[in-house]
Amino acid sequence: MDDAPPTQPLPDKTRQGLAVPGLPVLVVTQPEAHARRRHVAAILQAAGWRFDFVEGIRCRPSWLGCALSHERALRAAPAPPFVILEDDVEFARPMGELPTPPADADLLYLGISRAGCVPQLGPFGFFGLALATGAGPGLARLWSMTSTHAILYASQAGIDLALGAIAQAKAALRPFDVFLSYGLSQRHCYALTAPLFQQSETLQGSRRVARVARRFTHGALPLAHDGELREGRFQKTLARCRCAIDADNRAAWVVESVVREARRRG
Repeated sequence: MDDAPPTQPLPDKTRQGLAVPGLPVLVVTQPEAHARRRHVAAILQAAGWRFDFVEGIRCRPSWLGCALSHERALRAAPAPPFVILEDDVEFARPMGELPTPPADADLLYLGISRAGCVPQLGPFGFFGLALATGAGPGLARLWSMTSTHAILYASQAGIDLALGAIAQAKAALRPFDVFLSYGLSQRHCYALTAPLFQQSETLQGSRRVARVARRFTHGALPLAHDGELREGRFQKTLARCRCAIDADNRAAWVVESVVREARRRG
């Protein structure tokens, strides 16, 4: 049996779709990010979503500011369900009719990443190692995935999971989406296989970051099957991992090999 504690069913308004005008949406942003604020306001207003800006925290390193900003948004949010977006998102597709969130959902990711984390490999997001399995039409159960740009918080347990990940990130001095990725298997966490949101290339600060946004967050979320072998990369480390699904249908990566490329001497 699944060892995640039971949660209360979602209120009816989320079962009717996410475009309900009353669904609270918080957008993490910076006061001086004028282009991003105009952009996200325009797309959400056009979609009929009501939203509020939450002033983010700017600091170095930037990942710490991200964690602190999400913490501020979570503490300012109303009772779930609600959505937290980052200000560089854009719609990945027409909204249409979205899959009904599972009744036990704690988190529903409206945007995806192709990166995932494996504890044995350290607190890093490896491109290619997002781990998700099918959970019905248009939905995936998440076991490992970095990404915080578009999340529906469906229960207090989901909120607590994120706050716990932020606390771990501050203590370990690492990005909080790594620790949130570690925690996905502890709760009932899902994603849209065809994401509703993706990170905009045009709103990134450099061509390199724009390429990363496109490579990581655009397109469908790949689903894994038992025994599947995948390669994941973080900087100069290449890991080969095999998906193992147990009798309770819980998935995890099993590391088969790790290769670290030697640094070139100039």
